[in-house]
Amino acid sequence: MEMTTKNPKALHHTMPIKKPVEMLAIIPKKDRITILARKVYNIMIHQAQMQGGEKDVYRMRLRDLVIGLDFNSENVEVLKNHLRQMASTTIEWQSPTRGEGAQWGVTAMISQAEILLEGGETFIEWSYATKIKNSILSPERFAKISFSYQAELKTHAGLALYEICTRYIDNFGGLTARNPWQWWRPVLTGFPEPVGEYEGAYAEWKYFNRDIVKSALAEVNAVTNLVVTAIEHKIGRSVKELQFKVERKSDTSMLSNAVAPVNMQDLGRAIRAGVPQERAEKLMSRVSAERFKAALDDLEERLRATNLPAVRSPEKFLKAILDSNQEQSDLKILEREKSESLLEKSKRIELLERFREHQRNLSWALFSEKPEQEQKDMLTEFEMRNIASATPAIRNAFAVKGISSPLVKSLFRTFLAEAIFGPNWNAPTDSDLLSFTMKT
Repeated sequence: MEMTTKNPKALHHTMPIKKPVEMLAIIPKKDRITILARKVYNIMIHQAQMQGGEKDVYRMRLRDLVIGLDFNSENVEVLKNHLRQMASTTIEWQSPTRGEGAQWGVTAMISQAEILLEGGETFIEWSYATKIKNSILSPERFAKISFSYQAELKTHAGLALYEICTRYIDNFGGLTARNPWQWWRPVLTGFPEPVGEYEGAYAEWKYFNRDIVKSALAEVNAVTNLVVTAIEHKIGRSVKELQFKVERKSDTSMLSNAVAPVNMQDLGRAIRAGVPQERAEKLMSRVSAERFKAALDDLEERLRATNLPAVRSPEKFLKAILDSNQEQSDLKILEREKSESLLEKSKRIELLERFREHQRNLSWALFSEKPEQEQKDMLTEFEMRNIASATPAIRNAFAVKGISSPLVKSLFRTFLAEAIFGPNWNAPTDSDLLSFTMKT
């Protein structure tokens, strides 16, 4: 192995990454490429370009690559999994435009990687296969990827679409290549064909368009300097091919291209709490970093509780908390914006309601991760105690939609709170309220 400098260049560069066109539309042949793996890979390419082509092995500090991990942390396994994925996943390299760029078939994203501890500092070293090294270090055709926008994009489809579209922003007409819509499926999802957990789900254009294409367009248009629209090419009434039109926003401000490490701290917390890495990444991609962190706080608090039954499924608990928080997000925003001149009595009433809503959310999360039979038993009890004596409107709603009906769900969550926390669940002591306000 070639000796490398002990102190590689710090990541203070503000130049965007020059990503070779062949690496924009990567198609995995076996394992999925995740959003975090793609972000980490982009930073590694940038650092390799900064260190130059004379090296066989590239090196950087771990803290310049990711946030929240260190050599002695259990969470470093998160990065190891991504590096294993890069080294073992066979990728088909190709440009979105046929005939553009080098053609070499398939290879791995990296040829090897190591994580080393030297002098109290953690480093990562890696190398590339010969066939792709020259293209990575000195690409003839490339897309300029902004690290600021990379940090804002939360889904693989959004990041992949952004990277591809930057290649065409200055082309005449701003049109990407036109390909069969099935070609775009593994490119945007990051799943090999057939498309992993999406197998069957996206066999039809209408579902792929609804769940992947439209959401990627919305994300790219919301957080980057691009305006992207989809162009559907039909034969009869069926969509056969897909391409995108790319324009630059006229009023966008220039963002810094400084490299920011990928934040994996909360992902590591979720994995340590018992949520599988792939499922944790999926949940994290659905919400803001603040909401995910707050939900993790609730999960960790619940895991520490010794006066309640053990959490059977941390993943289900976390998902239920995120879903409950989404329903209450608008209410919480309004509460924060209320004037501080409210009377003390009004403040206490609001605090009480926030406490009660928090208890309802926790009880819903507990119910969601119970075994199926226990859930059925609780539903039966709820129906006997609450639905039989309810108004006709509630009985009809329950008959049609069950507890998914908004009318019934509110009643059911109150039932759960009493069943789990006892008859005084909605009458906290001053000590309970003080403890609650310290956490929120």
